[in-house]
Amino acid sequence: IIIVMEEIQPNMTVDKDSMNGTTILYVGDIVAFNITVYNTGSHVLGNVTVNEFYNHSELNYYDHSDKALWNKSGDVFTYLNDLGIGENATFTIWFVTLTNGTLVNNVTARSNMTNETNSSANVTVYKRISVNVTKIWEDDNNRDGIRPENVTVELYADGVKIKDATLNATNGWKYTFENLSTYRDNLTFINYTIREVPVAGYN
Repeated sequence: IIIVMEEIQPNMTVDKDSMNGTTILYVGDIVAFNITVYNTGSHVLGNVTVNEFYNHSELNYYDHSDKALWNKSGDVFTYLNDLGIGENATFTIWFVTLTNGTLVNNVTARSNMTNETNSSANVTVYKRISVNVTKIWEDDNNRDGIRPENVTVELYADGVKIKDATLNATNGWKYTFENLSTYRDNLTFINYTIREVPVAGYN
């Protein structure tokens, strides 16, 4: 009788991918990453875990998918089933971005029979801007008594009107257009300009 012993060769890999495509991301936006572990060996794997590594001052955990299969404890996600030969398991994780720049997210996966395997993905996050407007009157302190109670200013993005605001004595003749995008989806910088609606009796 000849008994042939097949060598067991457990192996696992992990992939992490950004799911945000070409969308321009800003501070405060929610970003998504897809994480997949693969059993590429010749043995069923148990106790499969994925450990998230990221800067908590840059990203804040928001949610993850497939909670019936992936249990979260801190930054460690545990797959609740065995991972069969040739099988894979996937979940999505969402974060809120807390700062601008290139934010890196790393993962380390392991099982009861495999060593650590790693993957990473990153996203570029931009900061929104504000445009401040102040009306300066050059009328010798309303000498002629024709100063209106309100004036309207208009905000243009690349020559197209997108917002307007009313300035008056109550708001100190000031206004701030906030949370403005800095780039279009093709990464073209947006040029903002302000125009004042003409005021009768003033040049």
